Amino acid sequence: MSCDVCSLFPPGSLVVVKQGRYAGSVFVTIGIAGTDNDARILIADGRRIKAGKPKKKNARHIERTGVILGEVTRRLERGKALDDGWLCEVIARGGR
Repeated sequence: MSCDVCSLFPPGSLVVVKQGRYAGSVFVTIGIAGTDNDARILIADGRRIKAGKPKKKNARHIERTGVILGEVTRRLERGKALDDGWLCEVIARGGR
């Protein structure tokens, strides 16, 4: 796993997709998949992309917002599943 990607996109980070079908949409990072050479960020929003089947995005195709959702981070650290309805609400609040 790439440490550079891990530090740039920690779990719970709000990101905006720059390219692809979901360009301009806000998502939350829920993990990293792949190897050092081919690391992908796992993103979900609970509505279009469910937490149970996150989308793999290249780090070049998403943009950091600088907001980290502590609630999501804590849930992922504890190993709890992310409920899609709850995830939608947390993203809508934007960390407030």
